Amino acid sequence: MKLDIRPLGHPEIKVIGAPRFRDQRGYFAETYVRRDFAAAGAGERCGFWSPEEQASSVRRRATRSSRAAPSSLTSTSSPTRRIRARSTRSHTIRTTPSSVSTSATAPPWTLERLLGNGAQWGIRLSYAVQPKPEGLAQAFLIGADFIGNDRVALVLGDNVFFGHGLPEILQGAAARTTGATIFAYQVRDPERYGVVSFDSAGRALTIAEKPANPASRWAVTGLYFCDKDVARHAREVRPSARGELEITDLNMRYLAAGALHVELMGRGFAWLDTGTFDALIDAATFVHTLEERQGMKIACPEEVAYRMGFITREELLKLADALDKSGYGQYLRSLTES
Repeated sequence: MKLDIRPLGHPEIKVIGAPRFRDQRGYFAETYVRRDFAAAGAGERCGFWSPEEQASSVRRRATRSSRAAPSSLTSTSSPTRRIRARSTRSHTIRTTPSSVSTSATAPPWTLERLLGNGAQWGIRLSYAVQPKPEGLAQAFLIGADFIGNDRVALVLGDNVFFGHGLPEILQGAAARTTGATIFAYQVRDPERYGVVSFDSAGRALTIAEKPANPASRWAVTGLYFCDKDVARHAREVRPSARGELEITDLNMRYLAAGALHVELMGRGFAWLDTGTFDALIDAATFVHTLEERQGMKIACPEEVAYRMGFITREELLKLADALDKSGYGQYLRSLTES
């Protein structure tokens, strides 16, 4: 179901979910945020965080969880596990309308009830179902008609990005008309991630998924920008040994064609994976420290929509009225006074 609320110039999101449990209590979802890639409009701060309720994506097999158990195996699904005032699900990008994907674990109707049609933020949300959890690359196949001839980005729901200059990096990736862009981050334990290695000139050589002996410490994060041909490339990806269409295999196709760009996120950036309870605590501490010290919210979607011109001052105040008794509502109101 696609909900067309605003003119095409406004951001549009597509949520794609897949059942994880036979009792239908949990879903593995992909979220598409369709935008226009055309204009600029960077914000001063950028982080991938949702409003009051974001959903955390915990990547696991359909029958058991190896990460945030036991709550992931009960009625407490990852969308409801909170990081401070929010849990981790949908993501706000401080760039102009383009295409973005994110992932979350929750039934599509739960996401729809939580996020609505997006009109409150001047965007459009639509939803679809992934029949089985058969890999990240499958999101591009399910969303092929939605993507059309646009460029698109995919961001995983359990990934949190924050850093000065992040909007400019994202805009640079969004401005590329051909090829794909991935983002690498130096980690202490690269064997837990997909790892990209480089030659002496800094060109990407290969990407290995959770290698026993990593060739570098640069982990591939859960953020991917792709051109309009991504659905065609995804159709040519064959299922892996675990029966999934791997995003690494898709990236390798771009790399083999000499069309893969790698952006390195250095010391000034934070990349957090919130797929475990310890990681959720780390993320909550990170957000709490910054917000309490600076008095500013990290990627408050209402603030982003307001500063990007998606909603008016009057619309922002109306959103604040609904939350007037909370600190969140007071923060929204303060934005109109600065």
